[in-house]
Amino acid sequence: MSIPVRYPRTPSGVTCLRDAEAALALIRAFVGHLAEKE
Repeated sequence: MSIPVRYPRTPSGVTCLRDAEAALALIRAFVGHLAEKE
């Protein structure tokens, strides 16, 4: 599963926002995975 981090065609502000959303999505998936294990 590859996760794009940079979006060269978008303004830096939009890229930062998308990076933050991607990071939050990863954290939520990671926490959810840990919760399922326990």
